Amino acid sequence: MAINVTPIPKLAAMAAPAFVLGTSNAAGDANTVVASNSTLLAFDSTAPSTIAFGASPGAGSGTTASYRNHTHGMAADPSPTEANKAQMEAETAGALYAPPDLIINSPGVSVAWAKVAADGSDTYLQHNVSGLAEAATGVYVITFDVDMADNGYAVTLSCSNTPNAYFAMTSIAGTGSVTARILNSSGTLTSQQFGLIVMGDL
Repeated sequence: MAINVTPIPKLAAMAAPAFVLGTSNAAGDANTVVASNSTLLAFDSTAPSTIAFGASPGAGSGTTASYRNHTHGMAADPSPTEANKAQMEAETAGALYAPPDLIINSPGVSVAWAKVAADGSDTYLQHNVSGLAEAATGVYVITFDVDMADNGYAVTLSCSNTPNAYFAMTSIAGTGSVTARILNSSGTLTSQQFGLIVMGDL
């Protein structure tokens, strides 16, 4: 004859939850119980990483998650630094940006130019030129708005709007102005429209 014995219920010791978050489901093997009002570990206090320019994406490996109101740090303001006059002249520090008012200091940029009418008037557009005048027949004085650093600058002159041959030359090159002379094919000073380009340092 078989005798069935019913176990006497007893209180079971409660264990702290050990659930973890993962990327797949897995069965546990612990012979412990968890109370229905236990707290499950889902979040941690690890600060999210700072967002960096050019950073590669990554899935991460943490077994806990950030709170939904978490915030990421942001990289410092990426605004580039402005180049100064010396850096523009030397064409150094390529990571800097060239501000509009200093582009004129780049070696490859004309520091002054003008188109001068035959009577020396400023009928046409010009740059870094504050004054134009025909001091005498065929002799023109071009005054700079911003003076040159020295008189070692280069000037290119060309006559225009004429089928005749003219010769153009500079006779006086000062830091504040330059004098141009226009001669016809006979070598006589002549009033004639011309243009000039100046390269050098301010």
